[in-house]
Parts: sequence; C-alpha cells; structure tokens
Amino acid sequence: MYSEWRSLHLVVQSDQGHLSVLHTYPAGVGMEVANAVVKPLGTAVSPVATENILKTDKEVKWTMEVLCYGLTLPLEGDTVKLCVDVYTDWMMALVAPRDSMPTPVVKEPNLYIQTILKHLYNVFLPRPEQHSLNHIRLCQQVLTAVQKLARESVSMVRETWEVLLLFLLRVNDTLLAPPTTGVGVAEKLAEKLMAVLLEVWLLACARCFPTPPYWKTAREMLVNWRHHPPVVEQWSRVACALTSRNYLPADRNPHSEDQ
Repeated sequence: MYSEWRSLHLVVQSDQGHLSVLHTYPAGVGMEVANAVVKPLGTAVSPVATENILKTDKEVKWTMEVLCYGLTLPLEGDTVKLCVDVYTDWMMALVAPRDSMPTPVVKEPNLYIQTILKHLYNVFLPRPEQHSLNHIRLCQQVLTAVQKLARESVSMVRETWEVLLLFLLRVNDTLLAPPTTGVGVAEKLAEKLMAVLLEVWLLACARCFPTPPYWKTAREMLVNWRHHPPVVEQWSRVACALTSRNYLPADRNPHSEDQ
C-alpha cells in the first residue's frame, strides 16, 4: 500500500540525537560531571519539591547534555536512575505542569520533550546481564511515562507525536530485532514494548494521523520482531479488537436488536 513512499528505517538507525557533547570527552570526564550534576536534580523532582534550580533555557539545555550522557553510564549507583527520574518527570510538562519543573520546559514542553525522547533511547541500549533487573525496571519506567504522555496530553503537536512514534519504533527494533537469547531483557520486555507501541500508535491515529512513511517504516521493522511470541500475540489482540463486531456502532452492527 505504501510501496511508493520512502521508508524512515535508515533515518531512525542513523539518528545521533541520543549522543551528548560529553561523549567527545574521555569517559572519566563525563562520568564525573554527570555524577556531580545529577544528584542536586534528584531533590528537584521529589514530591515535596516546590521549585527547580534551573531557570533559563541555557541552563536547561546544558543540563540536558549531562543527563543524556548520564543515561549511558553503568547501572551501579544512582546516576542513571536519577537521570530517568528527572526526564520522566519533565515529560509530564505536557500533561500536568508543576512549579517544580524548569520554567523553559513548562513554557515550551513540546520542544524539550522531543529532545528528551531522543536522549531516553540510551536507557534501552544493551547492558551487562548482571544488571538486567535494574535495566528492566528503568525501561518499564520510561515506557509507562510515554504511555501516560500519549494518553493524557492534549497539547502534543504533530512533531512531538512523530518523534514519539520513531522513538518507540527504534527502541523496539533495538531490543526485538536481534535473535532471541532465552530469558534476556528483550524477552522480558517484549510484551510491554509491543503493548505501548500499539496503544500509542492507535492514539496517534485518532489525534494526529501518521503519514505514509511512518506506516511503511513500522511494517518493515515489525517483520523483524516476529520471532518473539509476545509480538504476534499483541498484534493479534489489537487486530481482533479492531475487527470485532462488538466494536461496531449499533446502527452498523448486524446483530443489534434493531436490525
């Protein structure tokens, strides 16, 4: 159906939006900066926080470079978790902004969240197997936040929807395209990954219908995930729900009492 349209597959794979300026420095430099900067931000996203220490666009963008790098650090310690906490909190500026969020993020949430989503791709990159439980929890935290964002935001613009869809496609492709390893992170997250992708895609169809290149890209990627049973199961559930007679309006349902 979309054969004449270009795919975004290569665009997604070559996207460098998840890299930080700190990646150009020696690893030790980035780690020290991230560890030092992220800890004060942890208190700014606590439930009792009343204000944020970041006031200007310049401060927020510099801090986001650090957070982006922090998401790539080893899972020992609290730095990666704090980075995820901060970003999933700021994402809610499109749902329920609070005074404790940075003012620039509250004023232009779509612009910042597009960047945040690209940075959060780092959470899903492969980690040493001994940290798989923590890795799964962080991935689930991000997926839950994305789900809430898509469900509850009423002010997401088309550009943010498109970044969100490409983020989910890239995350799924990174984890689900490689061969299965038995009981790895991909296998344990497959059901959640597909459930969130399909739900967000359907929400996008209702609020900001994806253009043909997005459909073609999704089709190309999804065929590479079929070796995971949850992929087929989630797809089947959605297909059955969308084609069930029970979901037709009464005036179109041949089994309704008025027919």
